Amino acid sequence: DGNGHTLKINYVTDYDSPFRYVGNATFKNLHITGSITSTHEYSSGFVGNAIGNITIQNCRSSVVFNTSAKGATTNVGFICQGTFSKTNEITLLNCLFDGSFIGEESNDNCGFVGQMLSKDIKIEHCLFAPKELRTDFTNCHTLCGFYLSNLASNYYTKTYGTISRSEER
Repeated sequence: DGNGHTLKINYVTDYDSPFRYVGNATFKNLHITGSITSTHEYSSGFVGNAIGNITIQNCRSSVVFNTSAKGATTNVGFICQGTFSKTNEITLLNCLFDGSFIGEESNDNCGFVGQMLSKDIKIEHCLFAPKELRTDFTNCHTLCGFYLSNLASNYYTKTYGTISRSEER
């Protein structure tokens, strides 16, 4: 429980997140601000790799993603990927993304959740209100890059490519 505190980051690195590998955890009442500057891919404002069940509730990501990479960068506001289990349960409740995605030649970014094998992703009562979207919008998603089983009462001030990817692979 972040108890309303703010964590400020300033990463100049690749493949990074404030919480890089997380398993079976809940984050509440935490604001993460600052920047991640990279030349590659897979960065997020909260969790890099989700293992097991992850809940993020009443949290805010104000992270600025600035990448010089070209192509699929997969920078994500909250959870980048979950590649270890098809049984992950990912839940985001009452969250806000008000950061930025910058990198004119980067794409494949997502506002809340990126690449997941899990089919149980819930995003509810969240707001995507980016300050800046200066990327290639190819394969970008306002809410989620993969399967969604519950998408309820979410809002956005701008769309980032499509709202979510709903087809299965």
